[in-house]
Amino acid sequence: METAIRKNNDQIIKEAREAFKGQWGNVFLAFLLSSLVSAGIGLGVSLIMAIIYNVLDFVLSNRIMELLAVLLIIIGVIVWLIFQGRFWIWQNNYILRKSRGEDVSYSDFKTIFEGFKNINEIKASLLNKEQLLKNLLPAIILLLTTISILLGYVLLVIPGIIVSFMLALVPFIAVEEHNINPMDALKKSANMMDGYKMKLFWCYVKLIPLAILCALPCGLGLFWFGPYMSFVIAKFYDAHK
Repeated sequence: METAIRKNNDQIIKEAREAFKGQWGNVFLAFLLSSLVSAGIGLGVSLIMAIIYNVLDFVLSNRIMELLAVLLIIIGVIVWLIFQGRFWIWQNNYILRKSRGEDVSYSDFKTIFEGFKNINEIKASLLNKEQLLKNLLPAIILLLTTISILLGYVLLVIPGIIVSFMLALVPFIAVEEHNINPMDALKKSANMMDGYKMKLFWCYVKLIPLAILCALPCGLGLFWFGPYMSFVIAKFYDAHK
């Protein structure tokens, strides 16, 4: 693999374009599949919690029901976060491997549900402190990344853009280093992007005409541009590892 110094944006974009040929349908389906199942799980968790609450409402006092409501909300949020993190990892793993030309199957989608296939597994996943923390790691990384970028934009637009460039490689770091500490993932991305934030900025600038062209037909072309951009970032990551 060429070193980061020798590989410029034109080469990165060219590699992304070549890797993306014939892959739009697969990548779009991966995005759609994970989004739909993620939304379904969120809805399912909410419905289950509501049913439990309504059933117990007939036999428990108001005070106990208030405490139960808080407990159910906490459990629901934890389960939702676990799966959001897993879907995020699965998407980025799929993109990274596809961008490298690997033959990736949807069959590994079932790994998202590991630890939640039966009651005993669910108990172990939620009641064991170490296992629970391990399950929450991807979601924590995602939350810290999102919050850091949002805080940057709260300060002003420019700091927000800088922070977003600093943390642009976090998703792929989280994919390849499964048990990495969340703060270490952010720090590693910042270190990898040290001296390359402007390079990524100009990489985006080069793609603005294509983005405008994709947006012209009622924005429908953006359904193509989004997956393509994910390949560009994946290639940028590989160029700067």
